[in-house]
Amino acid sequence: MHTPFRKSALDKISSPEQLDQLMQFVNPRSWIILIAVLLMIVTGLVWGFVGVIRDSIDGRGILVQTGGIYDIVSTSSGQVQDILFKEADSVEEGDVIAIITQPELKKSLADNSQRIKELKKQYAELESFGAKDLQLQKNLLSEKQEILEESFQRVNEKIIWLTEQVEVEERLFERGLITKSNYLQTKQSLGMAREELSHLENQSKEIEKSDLELEFHQKQQLESSQQQLNELERIQQSLREKMDRDSKILSPYKGRILDISIDVGSLINHGVQVVKHELTDDKKRLKGIFFVSGNEMGLVELRCSK
Repeated sequence: MHTPFRKSALDKISSPEQLDQLMQFVNPRSWIILIAVLLMIVTGLVWGFVGVIRDSIDGRGILVQTGGIYDIVSTSSGQVQDILFKEADSVEEGDVIAIITQPELKKSLADNSQRIKELKKQYAELESFGAKDLQLQKNLLSEKQEILEESFQRVNEKIIWLTEQVEVEERLFERGLITKSNYLQTKQSLGMAREELSHLENQSKEIEKSDLELEFHQKQQLESSQQQLNELERIQQSLREKMDRDSKILSPYKGRILDISIDVGSLINHGVQVVKHELTDDKKRLKGIFFVSGNEMGLVELRCSK
């Protein structure tokens, strides 16, 4: 008889009690895999606490001592007016070593200063005489306004009288006591009086407008003059700064003068050597200069210590 089960399975079922053999739950291969995983985990934890990643790069460098000899050059052109130090003198940072004349800058300063004085005088006159002229014109406008007020009063009285006269003549005309031409003439006079009143009102508005325009024009003139004065003073300050900068040769370092290459009265150009200067450093420190490739520049961290 053919059966679908294997013979080994049937034999195991037929004799289930095999008490003399050990029951196997995990095979040796599984134990090996488990132990390997545990070793990897332990190794990772230990490296996470005590492991380091190398972040250094290789490069070349040199150590140099601070100090040395430098050339101090002229920052402008001109004639040497004075030399304030001599060879072997010690200088501090910022000391003026020599003075260079700047005739063009000096002339520009003088011309601009003269323009400032003239503009200040004009501003004072405008402020003083302008105020007087403004007051005079305002007085004239005020007199015109007073004349208009009198005309207003006269025309208003005339309009009141003509209005009453038109009403009276209208009743008389209806009764046939006066002619139509007389009635129409009085009515026409009333219309002309009203037109005259409208004209006076327009003149009054023009006077008010002129008064405001006078004040605005005076204020505008003062503001324009003040703006010109501020601009000239700004230019003057800029010229002074340039004069102070270009007329002095300063020592950029603390040190000692070894050699002076110029004389009083000599003409020099921009960039000409003026002094040979020995830089001194009381701390006698070393300075490191390191060279690395361009691809590794992003990995460089500079750490400075005193």
